Amino acid sequence: MTQNTNGAVGTGGTQALDVLNSRKIRFVIQGMFYAMMSGLLVAVQGNVSSIVQTYAPFIDLPTGVALGILAVICLSFCQELIAFIVLLIVNTIRGTGPREYIRLYASGKPALFLFLAGCGGGPFGICCQLIAMSMCGVTITTAIAVINPIIAAVLSRIFLKENIKPRVWVGIVIVIAGAIMAVVGPSGGDQYPHFFIGVLFALLGSFGWGMEGFLGTFGSDIVDTYVGCGCFRIGCSTPILFLLTILVGGFCGIGFGDGPVLVGEILTDGANALPLILLGICEAMAAYTTYLAFDKAGAARTLVFVNTYAIWSIPVGFAFAALGIFPYSVAPLTVIGIVVSLIGLVLIAANPKELVNMRDN
Repeated sequence: MTQNTNGAVGTGGTQALDVLNSRKIRFVIQGMFYAMMSGLLVAVQGNVSSIVQTYAPFIDLPTGVALGILAVICLSFCQELIAFIVLLIVNTIRGTGPREYIRLYASGKPALFLFLAGCGGGPFGICCQLIAMSMCGVTITTAIAVINPIIAAVLSRIFLKENIKPRVWVGIVIVIAGAIMAVVGPSGGDQYPHFFIGVLFALLGSFGWGMEGFLGTFGSDIVDTYVGCGCFRIGCSTPILFLLTILVGGFCGIGFGDGPVLVGEILTDGANALPLILLGICEAMAAYTTYLAFDKAGAARTLVFVNTYAIWSIPVGFAFAALGIFPYSVAPLTVIGIVVSLIGLVLIAANPKELVNMRDN
């Protein structure tokens, strides 16, 4: 009788564990889905950003690397400002508006980690990404960016105890190999005379995203994702980017006041209104879904799936070209490299059962 009872209890315990594991798997798969949606939003955002740079005041600017960098930083600020307003409205409707922002700013360690994450993915990552897109194109920039999970994976393994299986490491290596193939194909030509400078900025941006992945995952474990994202990912990057519009212009010999003037011209040009609003909404939702994925799936896996924007950028680019909005072309080797990266992504998520023990305790 006792044996039967113990057996029944054991069976019940096993069933409860199976249910718990099933919920954990669904939880992490949801995170990877959010990360892929973020990738799609970033692909749309990159193409819209390229369109905005064909309007005034960008087309009226003299050529030059320094002025081009300043123009992109000004555009980054405008994009982040609109994203900040969007998330502030959403958080206010949710009841987690300015008062909750102030409480979180004073929270100590979580605030510090989220601030550093916001700086890595915000002023640093976004500026490098948009500069790279203007110098070597959207698809090349996004193909290079797939290396950032390496940084996030190493830091997360050391500090957050994320359990990275050997197969996952193999997948990450394949993703990197695909990124290298994607870059080897084109050389820029007349359309991108500063192609390799753009590649350098894309690499720097990848480092910023990797740091954001590690630090943002830690912060997302502690605070509400909406609030943390609105407070730090968008909220901190906005004033820092505005400061950069002043400093970069001054130190590059363009003029300390020229950056804010250019910002005013971007925001007040009627032709920019709709694209800028779309940019801000995409930025807000991409940042939110990324941080939500950090919380559900961990830094390394999230960044791998966010980087599907290298894949998304191709159909999005061709869709924009088909609509006559913006010209788009891609080298065959770039497509092959992105397909190789996709194979690496499949390896990383091939066994959902491993997601149950994604982090060691």
